[in-house]
Amino acid sequence: MSGISFDISDIDELPISERAFKRMPNLRFLHVYRSRDGGKYGMHIPEEMEFPRRLRLLNWEAYPSKSLPPTFHPEYLIELNMPNSELV
Repeated sequence: MSGISFDISDIDELPISERAFKRMPNLRFLHVYRSRDGGKYGMHIPEEMEFPRRLRLLNWEAYPSKSLPPTFHPEYLIELNMPNSELV
């Protein structure tokens, strides 16, 4: 299984491209987290961003957008965990 586990604790600002996952069709898990508190949290998720279609685990602490992209396909998703997110 291929995945990304990304600690954003020391990142003050991180712009994400709408094509960030375009060349990762085999990505199965994505874990974005903060190992420690502190600092400001500036991340922008473009509305047009596409998550990989076969994503099985999406764990994103403090997801910065109010909704998932309209192109999000949860068919293969087994677990969705988004604590402290801005989701409505």
